[in-house]
Amino acid sequence: KSPAATFPRLVHLVESEEYTLSAVSGLVISIGGLSESLVKHSWDALLRLLQKESVSTRLRVAKALTSTLGTFKGNDRVIIPVFKTAHLFITNGCLDELDASDESQTNIPRDLLLSAQSEMRGSSDVNKLDAGASLVAALLQFPFAQVRGPSLQTLLAFLCHKYPRVRRRAAEELYMQVLTHEGIVCQERMEETMRVLPETDWTLPVPELKALRDSLYGAFGVERVVVATTGPKKVAAKPKEDSSYKDFVKEMHY
Repeated sequence: KSPAATFPRLVHLVESEEYTLSAVSGLVISIGGLSESLVKHSWDALLRLLQKESVSTRLRVAKALTSTLGTFKGNDRVIIPVFKTAHLFITNGCLDELDASDESQTNIPRDLLLSAQSEMRGSSDVNKLDAGASLVAALLQFPFAQVRGPSLQTLLAFLCHKYPRVRRRAAEELYMQVLTHEGIVCQERMEETMRVLPETDWTLPVPELKALRDSLYGAFGVERVVVATTGPKKVAAKPKEDSSYKDFVKEMHY
């Protein structure tokens, strides 16, 4: 049967708690794949179903995505499609109804971020980095401190990534998120930021971009993590997310 006929039937498996994880793990390969036809029909079918379903079903699918990232850690054949699927999931409003007072719900975007950082750390796969950057940018819609701050730090670090394509992607994603969501940039630095992100040639050599990139940390209200290169120093304990980001920066050589 054609994808147009098959996927509207297959996606109903996510309605059953018993089969949600297995169904999502299989669907992401089509949703985040390379075949335009499979991507279109699989995602359209899942989105139509999710729009009719309860919040609990959408949350269950989201948790299945985070679980799949953990199960297939390091397996790019699965990880990249999950990144793409999670990006579509978030940008199409499937997590818009998160209860900020429920830690089990707010942990979903946090877990997606931590998985993305872990997978991108040390990676030389531009397609993986590209998909990961888009997912991290989508997570900026969540104002939770453990998500927005580290997401901004990751994208700002990518502005000086060794690959020009990744630098451009980070700049484009940051620009679009600033246009879309309020409160990401300090109001007094808005005009400057909206000029620098789209007008800078992010394909220039990294040494020529670092000073400009570093100036943006203040605009976004986050600190740049500087990795010490000399002897150990005593520092105040930081939350786990900060430590994760510091490791990310160290291994990516920013």
